[in-house]
Amino acid sequence: MSNNDSSDAQVKNNFWFQLFKYLTVLGSAIGVLSTLIDQLLALNRVFNKLYLVWPSLFIIFGISICLAYKGGHVLPGIDQYPRKLTMIISCVLIGVGVMGLFWGVSNENSVKITPENPQQDFSGTLIAPGKGFQNYKITYIDVTDFTKGGKLTIDILLMDGISWGSFDLFPEKGRIPTQGSPNSLVGAYNVKPNSSTHLVHYFDKGVVFRFGATGNWGSPKDSTNSFKASVYVEP
Repeated sequence: MSNNDSSDAQVKNNFWFQLFKYLTVLGSAIGVLSTLIDQLLALNRVFNKLYLVWPSLFIIFGISICLAYKGGHVLPGIDQYPRKLTMIISCVLIGVGVMGLFWGVSNENSVKITPENPQQDFSGTLIAPGKGFQNYKITYIDVTDFTKGGKLTIDILLMDGISWGSFDLFPEKGRIPTQGSPNSLVGAYNVKPNSSTHLVHYFDKGVVFRFGATGNWGSPKDSTNSFKASVYVEP
């Protein structure tokens, strides 16, 4: 192969590597920005699935770097970069991606109620945030199939953990507080371990609610508990 052919091949390989890199960065940026926008503007269901996009791209890019150095040709042209540096970057990308996927999956919890299946059960954990703060674990309750509205009831059983519980039902939009008293549609507060409570809310059209569970202010900070809930709708 002539020097010109070798040079052309190197340019071509470098082009594909650069293209893959920029597409990965662009996709990751979209995922990260969508997550931030969702948190700041409470757009909720619009972007929540994209929580899984950017960590997946991080993992793919990181594994691709490893494969390229193992003799594969996933990322041709990568050998022009220092091996130690790219391996470190690869490990960081994979690590961040795995943590991002775990965070996205663990924070995605939802139930859908329909006229054909008007009752659903779910469970979760809650953590005491410390006095003055809030640390809601959110479950989305989708009742969009009830176009004419209805009566939403949530029966809650708090288990025998250390933390007492507080529960709120939030509308589809609006920022969920991280401190201070919540401005929710309905709530039940200072629920003792091994006790039950319920929330009732009437709605006039099909929407998506957010059910929030957290420890109360009087419980030791970072103490935990678990709960079981049953949600049902009467048209």
